[in-house]
Amino acid sequence: MPTKNIRDEVFWLFERSLKPKLEIVKKPVPRTIGVATVPGKPGEKALEQAIDLAKTWQSELRIFAWDRYVNELLGILNRTIAEEELLISRVQEKLAKIDVTYSLKRIISPSPEGIKKLIEDALQKEGSSLDQFIEKIKEAELNLLIAPIPMFEQEHDITQSLGSEIDVILRRSPKSLPLLFIPRKIKGDLNKVLVFTRPDALGVVGSRILQFFGENTEIILVGLIDQTIINAFELVRTVQSGKDSETELSATEGIADTLVSNLRGSLEQLATSIHKSVKSVSVHVLVKPDAITVKELAETHETGNVLLSWQTMGEDVMDRFVEIYLRTLSNARVFIVRD
Repeated sequence: MPTKNIRDEVFWLFERSLKPKLEIVKKPVPRTIGVATVPGKPGEKALEQAIDLAKTWQSELRIFAWDRYVNELLGILNRTIAEEELLISRVQEKLAKIDVTYSLKRIISPSPEGIKKLIEDALQKEGSSLDQFIEKIKEAELNLLIAPIPMFEQEHDITQSLGSEIDVILRRSPKSLPLLFIPRKIKGDLNKVLVFTRPDALGVVGSRILQFFGENTEIILVGLIDQTIINAFELVRTVQSGKDSETELSATEGIADTLVSNLRGSLEQLATSIHKSVKSVSVHVLVKPDAITVKELAETHETGNVLLSWQTMGEDVMDRFVEIYLRTLSNARVFIVRD
C-alpha cells in the first residue's frame, strides 16, 4: 500500500489540478533584451528577431557575441591524435610481417597532445565560453533572453538532442528570466501564439501573454492535464478501496472528465481576463499532451509563436514537457516562462 507521504503528494497534485489559482499581474514589456548571436545563420536569425522586438518595445539590446571555436580546435586535435595513432599502427602491422630491421619516429610539431593540454588548462583557469555566458546573463539583469536553436550552425538536427548549450541555458539561467528560442526558419503567423499551460500556471502565462503580445494577436490557449496525475490518483484510491477493474475504469474516466471540465472553466476565465488586450482567444484542453498532438496543433493553427510554462520541480531539474516540445516545435518562436 502506498505510504502516507506518497498519498499526500498524489492528492495534492490532484487538488492543485482541480482548483487552479488564477491571479494575473500585468508586467511591462521587456526593457532589457539579451541576445546570443553566434557565427552563421542561426546567430543572424536570432539577432534579427531581437532587433525587431527591441524596436517594437523600444527596449535596450545587450548582445552576447559567442564563438565556440575551442570545440572545433579540440575536435581537430582529437582527430589528429587518432589519425596519427592509426598511421603508426598500420606501419607497425605491415613491418611485423617482414624480416627487416627498422626504427620509427614521430614527426609532428607542435605535439597535438601538448596543445590539447594547454587548451584544457586554459579552460580550467578561465572557464568555458558557456560558463562565461551564464555568468554574463546573470549579471545583466535581463527581462528576456533570446537565443538561436540549434545554437550553432554545425548542429543540424535537434529532434534527438537540444545540444549542451541549450540544455545548460534552460537549467542554469535565472528562473525569473523568460527565454525565447529562435529557429532557423519561422513558418507560422507571428500574430498567432499557441499557449501550453498546466492548471497551476494559468496566472503566470496570463501575465506573460499580456507582456509579450498585443491587440493584433490571436491566442490559442491549450490546458494540459498530465495523464500520470490521473493514473497515480486512481492507483492510490484503488489500493485503498479494493475496487474491481470495471469500477476502476469508470472512476478514472470520471476523474479525467472532472479535471477537463474544471480546467476548461479556468481557461475560459483566463480568456475573459485577457480578451480585451488581444485580438481573439480560443480554448482547448489536452489530457495526453504528447509531442505528435502538439505538433499537429501548431501546424493546424499555423502559429509562429509558442508559449510554454515551465513547472519548477527543483534546482537544475528540467520539465520533461519543455524539452519534448522544444524538439518538436522546430519552426516557431518558442517562449519559455517559469513559475
